[in-house]
This record gives sequence, C-alpha cells and structure tokens, in this order.
Amino acid sequence: MIDYEIRRSQRKCSVNERPFEPGEKYISALMETDEGYERLDFSEEQWEVPKSACIGWWTCQAPESTKGRVYWAPNDVLLAYFESLLAKPGLAKICFVMGILLVRRKVLRMLPNEIEQNQSLMVLEAIDKSQTYRVLIEEPSPTEVKQIQQELAEQLFTDCPPEK
Repeated sequence: MIDYEIRRSQRKCSVNERPFEPGEKYISALMETDEGYERLDFSEEQWEVPKSACIGWWTCQAPESTKGRVYWAPNDVLLAYFESLLAKPGLAKICFVMGILLVRRKVLRMLPNEIEQNQSLMVLEAIDKSQTYRVLIEEPSPTEVKQIQQELAEQLFTDCPPEK
C-alpha cells in the first residue's frame, strides 16, 4: 500500500506559512518527492514556475469560513497523477481505483479487458483517443478502497472550484 505522508490543503502558504484569507486566490501543486507525492499550496506572490518534479498545479480560492462542497483538481492534473502512478511498481490497487475514478469523471473510457502473461488488465482509453492505458486488475478490499479514496481526497480535493 502507499506508505508516504499526504495532506489536504492546510489553507496556508507552504513557503511562508501565512494563512490564506477568505476569498484569496492561491496555487495548489502536486509534487513528486523522494518520499512519494506531496501537495503544496502557494500564495500568488510566492508561486514560481514549477520544477520538473511538479505533476500539475491549479488555482484555488480560499473558502469563506463556512465549509461547503469539495471539488476535484482539474482533469489534466488527475490524468498526470494517474500516469505517474502507473510508472511506479507496486501501486496496482491505487491505479485500479484511480482508473475507475477517471472513467466516472469521463476522462477515460473502458475498453474490453485483456489477458497478458496470465494477468487480467483493465484497458482504458482517453476520451480524445490520444492514449490507451493498461491497468492490472487487482481489486482492493472495501477497507483498502476507503483508505485509497481518503489518500486521493487528501491529494486532489479542494474546498473551492479550481479556476480554469
């Protein structure tokens, strides 16, 4: 299972620790580190062009004090995260859940499954047909699904809709 630390937006700048004011715009970035993936939030004045370790970023707005609905990161960030997970060994269960999520979000569509070297593979195609992905079908237990969903939420949810 995934063994690196993850966190939801802390509603403060990762550089100077200044809390975001309600309504303030900030940038969330998903970074790949030696320990795994880490979500960092930056105030607009602290934001710099991302390094190569950045999988994707999106602009958010700090919510008003009342908690509301949560939103996913933009689809291109979700897809880049999925692709980075596929490139790492031992993450079959999270790739399986992430693949299903991307199908539900209509980023990917399912094609007929395949068998390769006695392993069942879920075949997914980008909606624009630009890419096909093969994901080992290794269904997690209900407990593992909840844990994976929590990890994805920590990495990829925001309280306000990302700007386009």
